[in-house]
Amino acid sequence: MYAYFSILLLTHTYMKRILTLSIGLLLLPLSLPAQYIAEGMGVPAFSKPTHNCISAEKQEEIMNMLSAQQKKLGLTARSEAEVTFIWPIRQGINFDEAGVYGISNFVDHNEAVQDRLLDYRCGGRTYDLENGYNHSGTDIFNWPFTWEKMDRDQVEVIAAAPGIIVAKEGGNKDKNCEFVNEPWNAVYVQHADGSTAWYGHLKRNSLTEKEIGDSVAAGEFLGIVGSSGSSTGPHLHFELRGPDQGLVDPFQGSCNPTSERSWWVAQPQYREPQINSVRVHSAEPVLGCYGSERPNEAINYKGGATVYFTAYFKDQLSGSTSTMRVLRPSGTIFNEWEVTAEEDFNASYWWRSFILPSGAELGEWTFEARYQGETVRTHFYLTNSSSLISAQLEMDTVFLGNLSEVTTLWKSFQITNPGNSGLEVESIETPNGIWAPWAGYIDAGETKTIHFQVSDATVNTLETITLRTNAGILTQIVAGGCSGIPYAQQRVLCSGDSFDFGDQLITTAGTYQATFTAVDGCDSVVNLTVLAEDAVPEINQEIGLLTLDLGNEVTYQWIQCDDPGNLISIRDANGPTYVPTVYGAYAVQVTQGSCTFTSNCVNVTILDLAEPTITNLKLYPNPSSGNITLALPDGATQGQYWVVDTQGRRVLEGTIQGVPSVSLQLPASS
Repeated sequence: MYAYFSILLLTHTYMKRILTLSIGLLLLPLSLPAQYIAEGMGVPAFSKPTHNCISAEKQEEIMNMLSAQQKKLGLTARSEAEVTFIWPIRQGINFDEAGVYGISNFVDHNEAVQDRLLDYRCGGRTYDLENGYNHSGTDIFNWPFTWEKMDRDQVEVIAAAPGIIVAKEGGNKDKNCEFVNEPWNAVYVQHADGSTAWYGHLKRNSLTEKEIGDSVAAGEFLGIVGSSGSSTGPHLHFELRGPDQGLVDPFQGSCNPTSERSWWVAQPQYREPQINSVRVHSAEPVLGCYGSERPNEAINYKGGATVYFTAYFKDQLSGSTSTMRVLRPSGTIFNEWEVTAEEDFNASYWWRSFILPSGAELGEWTFEARYQGETVRTHFYLTNSSSLISAQLEMDTVFLGNLSEVTTLWKSFQITNPGNSGLEVESIETPNGIWAPWAGYIDAGETKTIHFQVSDATVNTLETITLRTNAGILTQIVAGGCSGIPYAQQRVLCSGDSFDFGDQLITTAGTYQATFTAVDGCDSVVNLTVLAEDAVPEINQEIGLLTLDLGNEVTYQWIQCDDPGNLISIRDANGPTYVPTVYGAYAVQVTQGSCTFTSNCVNVTILDLAEPTITNLKLYPNPSSGNITLALPDGATQGQYWVVDTQGRRVLEGTIQGVPSVSLQLPASS
């Protein structure tokens, strides 16, 4: 159990010197360039819990249930061989973050309560409660961005040792952010020696498809780290019980009376200092409960943008120093600085922000951090209007064939970024029976292989994988097979889209047939009917008003399109009409069914002018060859003015403050 709080975020006024933080943290600048803005740090604070991770009643209920299940399954034999564990957490196959977890709590071996704490190494990295509860497991939490990792299925729970599933529960809600008396999602695995491992707080509906009584191997998937039950954020509660249901702490240490040996194949160190991630943000990252966590991460930036460079640490040690630097595309150093912690942290993050110069080098920049002899880096891009954001999807149509002997298959496809900017894959949408967990960034010129799992639920169906990216929407058919006869499917073709169907490139509506050779069995014939979705008509532009009305069955999002490579959504502009407040180029994104269109981009040079509030003005000479005087009424000394030409274009504007009149110089083209 743990809770996220931002302990301290220290910002500095432009060009001020760096101070020692109040919790004993020191930032040591190696240089302070003119672009420097601010810096700070934060930690996911492990607040004192107010409720048991598992209530005493629930704990007793679980143990009684497990005893009954063991008898029901006939699991009474006991092996004398020692059971050993691998680590019960791993990163999903498609992800490559440097680290994905931290440890907040171990087992509490001090039977006294009221903050009388004792972990296996005689430290206080655990908790207890006044009601007599002492923490009975190891809490391993997602880090950083716990909810993002849960949503993306990035952190998997695996069997620490071979065994038999004696119980599981997976349908309870999983976005809890407080200590509540609610049931968790969990898997319970009994080992050959009679001991049982509890894997708790798992994500809803993420549990293994294996049933009670089935065997699992060490390293086999059990579920996704979640926040079900009494939990303030996604973490795994790993608890070990002996054959007699007595508590066992699997870590060997001088203050662990429950075991004389380590149960781990390779016992982790008490502290394992490392950088879990380095990220580049468009705004300060925000931790919080589900829905309020905001990574604010981006990969493409324009000159003049404020950028936040952040390193996320696990087990940062007191007195240890990390060096961070930002490199230009040429390899020269844009900025370099150090951070030093003056106390131990289970997890922490440190950020510094800069303004990227408008005239800086375009292309691929690097942000890297070095700590404990290891360097972790990431890339971002400084772009302009000519920068190319592009994506290519490469995958043969996959036919599953006969899955009668295997229930799941792993397949893969490749996404290539052929552009010169960063490619963001926002989501991969899959039908039931297909699991392709990943979202993230692909550097220019790079190819990312995405592995996806297919179950027998997709046999004899024609399904589509959809990728939503900052370069557009990509789709790929994934089909079942072995139906014995041709089967029919249909799909909508969005305007401007295309997709592969066998060896055919589908660009228009119609009826198509293809024969697929299954990789695991028989051939299949598919008759595909393609329906066309109408293209979006053009925006109607009148003075001060843009309109594109397609009825009530669509959704709208107006955007600024001055830079085609960087479309900016306009807040609260979600209707069929929009009134621009500034000059520029505008378009609207329309979503209709499964299709999203972007309209033509229109240039707005005439605004809907506000009604004047001062009418008895004096303007002379009129007509004028260029120089005019604007005089306010008697007694008035302030106001706002604008001048429009004969085409309605605003050519001059300003304010009058403290004077009765002002001289104006009209543009030569007016």
